[in-house]
Amino acid sequence: DLPEEEGKRMNTHVWIRKYEKAIVVVNLPGAKSDYTMEFEQARHDSLTGEKGKKFMIPPGEGRIFLEN
Repeated sequence: DLPEEEGKRMNTHVWIRKYEKAIVVVNLPGAKSDYTMEFEQARHDSLTGEKGKKFMIPPGEGRIFLEN
């Protein structure tokens, strides 16, 4: 899967990068809280197997969200 654009810094600890069929979100260590990621269409979290439109990413963790 090829990246569609450069990574975007959302705040001090969160980076997001879009790919053709996925979105990668990283909440770096040191963040004071979870990062809430919301989508218009349901996605699949490749790490947890969870499906939905809203996900919480704890500090120090990253996720790959795939299109359903």
